[in-house]
Amino acid sequence: MNFVFDIDGTTSFNGMVIEPAIEREIYALLQAGHRVVFASARPVRDILPMLSEDVRTHSGLALIGANGSLLYRDGQLRAREHLDTHSYAKIRDLIKRHGLHYIVDSLDSYAFDLPDAHVLVERLNPEGTDRLVSLKDLDNPVKIILLDINNPHLYTELEETIASLNLHVTKHQDATTSIDLAPGECIKFRLSRRRLARTRAKNPTPISRSATI
Repeated sequence: MNFVFDIDGTTSFNGMVIEPAIEREIYALLQAGHRVVFASARPVRDILPMLSEDVRTHSGLALIGANGSLLYRDGQLRAREHLDTHSYAKIRDLIKRHGLHYIVDSLDSYAFDLPDAHVLVERLNPEGTDRLVSLKDLDNPVKIILLDINNPHLYTELEETIASLNLHVTKHQDATTSIDLAPGECIKFRLSRRRLARTRAKNPTPISRSATI
């Protein structure tokens, strides 16, 4: 059977670790021969440290990161899609023009501009696997998140500009208003379905209805 799980709010409730009791059950699924997929808006580098060595190295595990832009399987990470050059240039212009806070990820590097005390800073690249670069030096981004957009008029302007670009947009309304941007065709649900469809073609098994995407 195939089990697909989200991370934040589903298997992790502090943003730092998978709950131990949950991870024990996940490892039991893997040991029983089931396939486990984690699908998250996070980049893969920020998912791996949340998993124990037994889980992260198991052949039955797959990770879908950055809302579908990244796929990790059998210890190998690859980028499925990246933002097109035009869209990326437009977003960089918006960042510069409005002084926006951001996190931008590529396959093996990242750039960010956040206050030192921001809650996300300690979650960035916890194992030091990726290179921190300046925004101008980051090529082929797979995901951008714009953060702390607290001005409603600015938020509306950003929405209007982004709507004209080939991007998949996820908007968050919380204590810090943010916008997640991924390549237009990259949605983690679609990727997980395609991945599991290929798996079923080789060895037909149902998808667990109790799993959460």
